[in-house]
Amino acid sequence: MTAGQNLRERREALVREHMESENHHDFEVTLGTFGHPPLPAPVALATAATSELAWRALPLRGEPPLTRLAYWLSAQECTIDITKARRDLGYEPVTSREDGLEEMRADA
Repeated sequence: MTAGQNLRERREALVREHMESENHHDFEVTLGTFGHPPLPAPVALATAATSELAWRALPLRGEPPLTRLAYWLSAQECTIDITKARRDLGYEPVTSREDGLEEMRADA
């Protein structure tokens, strides 16, 4: 598994967790499981731009660890509710909240 695939899986796990969250506070608690302090917005944006530039200029494999798109998406306020998908499509999450959190903690 490449670093880019690992990062993509961790992002997907966060989205799944957020989809199962009862409210925004639950998601903030989930993010806190990584134990990393949040970056100030200007620092995160500069880091994203620098990493994109490095990945374009150098022969680096995979994806940058942080992109401007990922930064922008993470800065958006949203609440995702899967009730309709469960009701209308019979959707059930592939990973439980507890298993997803444990997997993220193990990978962090």
